Amino acid sequence: MNLQNEEEDYVLNLSDQRIDFKPVSKNVSVFYDESNRQVFIVIDRGSEAIIVKNPDGFVMKFWYEKLKEFFTSKYSLEFSICSIQDRGNIFSIKFSPNYEILSLQRSVEYVEFFLFKNDQPQEFFTHKLKKNGKILGFFWTNNNEIVIISNNGIDYLQVLADKKCLKSLKCFSLTVDWFVFQPASGILLIANGTFGNVIHPFSFRLSNVYRLNKFEIELTYQTKNTNNNYLQERDVTVVNLYGKPRLLILKHQPIAKDQFGARVIVYTFHYKKDLQPQKTDVLITNLTGRFAINIVDDIVIIHHQTTKSSMIFDINLSANEIVDNVKYHLPIISKCAIRPYKINNVIDYDLYSPNWVIFQPNIIIDAKYGCLWFLELNLEFMERLIKNVPILIDFLLLRRNSKSIILKVCRNIVNISKKYGQNPIGNLSLVFNKLNLTYKESLINNRQNKTMTTTMLMTIESSSSFDYIRHKTMTTIDQKDILSNFFEYFTEDRIDNNLGIAIVFEYVHSLSSHDIQIDFFIYEFLINHLIKSGNYYQMHQFLQYHVFTDSTHLACLLLSLSRKKYPYGYQLGLDMLKRLNKSDDEIVEVLLSQNQIIRALRYVEKHGDIYSVSARKFLEAAFATKDVKIFHQVYKFFQLRNLKLRNSLEFVKGENCIIYERQFENIFGSKISVLL
Repeated sequence: MNLQNEEEDYVLNLSDQRIDFKPVSKNVSVFYDESNRQVFIVIDRGSEAIIVKNPDGFVMKFWYEKLKEFFTSKYSLEFSICSIQDRGNIFSIKFSPNYEILSLQRSVEYVEFFLFKNDQPQEFFTHKLKKNGKILGFFWTNNNEIVIISNNGIDYLQVLADKKCLKSLKCFSLTVDWFVFQPASGILLIANGTFGNVIHPFSFRLSNVYRLNKFEIELTYQTKNTNNNYLQERDVTVVNLYGKPRLLILKHQPIAKDQFGARVIVYTFHYKKDLQPQKTDVLITNLTGRFAINIVDDIVIIHHQTTKSSMIFDINLSANEIVDNVKYHLPIISKCAIRPYKINNVIDYDLYSPNWVIFQPNIIIDAKYGCLWFLELNLEFMERLIKNVPILIDFLLLRRNSKSIILKVCRNIVNISKKYGQNPIGNLSLVFNKLNLTYKESLINNRQNKTMTTTMLMTIESSSSFDYIRHKTMTTIDQKDILSNFFEYFTEDRIDNNLGIAIVFEYVHSLSSHDIQIDFFIYEFLINHLIKSGNYYQMHQFLQYHVFTDSTHLACLLLSLSRKKYPYGYQLGLDMLKRLNKSDDEIVEVLLSQNQIIRALRYVEKHGDIYSVSARKFLEAAFATKDVKIFHQVYKFFQLRNLKLRNSLEFVKGENCIIYERQFENIFGSKISVLL
């Protein structure tokens, strides 16, 4: 359980939901499979039981009464239990993606396979290396495809369950010192060379394997002169950042003599097979000691055990320095701690423990306590830790579920400025421009996505040498968000009305500068506040010089304004409709839709043919207002028109006005509205 501490704001915390398992002991081993995100608890080398726990809910469920003691927490999620014959220590264990085949390694010479039927292990067979070599590990790429890595190369194999054997699909012969596989992108890295810094990348996708161009990791100046500091597997991480696979290399020694502390070198993979990964970023820690890396929401989080703190990096923000097209980054937040945690509300947990084992992207396992957590990011307190408003907004726009935090930042800019007697327009102008830049990009992307065909998408994906991880959409703050969560804040009289008008106008200006069509409700909000504050002259200037974009909605708003408050509104509204190339009939329809019945009649008298206009249309609109004065006035108008046309007050049958004649008679006691 995460503990609340009012004295400190924590942006990182361990998830309340966790997977609990029996801690590692003499007869209990624990394994984690990154592909299926499963924890395997192996008891007595599998002869007693193998327990599988999965945070997403695992469908296979077995229950043995003697194993109840191993379920130690209410936080345990779905699980599976089976047992196998004891044939020695287990080095590695993994399920196929469909959970129908359990593979495990007890020897450097062979891998065992257990075939499941009706959620029970039924058959068993082994696969032994044909050549002399030692198996370093294996991983599944499909329901029936597995890759076995030995010190002599790579075997890409198909599992033929019915024949209880493996069929070779492809083999690569090369020296293997160690390897790293990232399931999300299907990238396998094989390392060899004098210092372990020659990297051979392979890509597994769509039941195919591609061999990419090898490359070398740059050496530190110390490594160049000694045989020490061999590149270790533990210092290499493959992750996905902003839609692209990246290779992260932890360098404990500086690259150059004038540097201090560990650095993380970031290599970015290209989508084309013939291009090598490029060194694109360097993360500067200025610390030494033991480190671990997690990825949360495209943020690189580097944990430092000695100081029991974490550093937060974002490679998409502006770099502190660029040298030879490589961006050098200092941490956005240089020292933050994970929120204190109690296990089962009792045990104070020792964070940044030496027992931690980190998996990507955000998995933290402590086998001593028997816990697996997910590292989480809390954006709520970012505003207090990142004081630079433009950088804060850039950071938040790149995060998921940050919309409410961004809008809160906007409100706080106004509050702080009010508190210290400052003008917030400068900061808000910067914020609006950043928000509207991403808003504009989202509008363009939405239009492009609608026109992009399925064939085009398939062509793009097939041209890539590895699984394409789509760039997540940046958080978009649209005009409705600003109105309902920021501008409406003004209506509570928390700020001066004139300042509110200035803020809205600054937002309108920003929208216009980004060629974004301004929604009517923004203009309506601004005009209503201009009226509320009595700034009719300013509103008139805006309208007269066409600061507001012409629209039917805005014209209707002007037409609805009281003559007493703003006598020019009616004429400006009509002029706007004319500029929009509205016909006389369309203008009449607009006036009627706004319940401007009398004004519509006057417009017809001035611009149209009063003798051909439909009486029923006007009577229907007048009656719908439930205003007897308007109904009487319109009824009287058309009876006088009838008198001029036919020397009679009566409506003819073809006009279909009999229902309104009856309504008039019911209200006023007679069908006649005038005395002759």
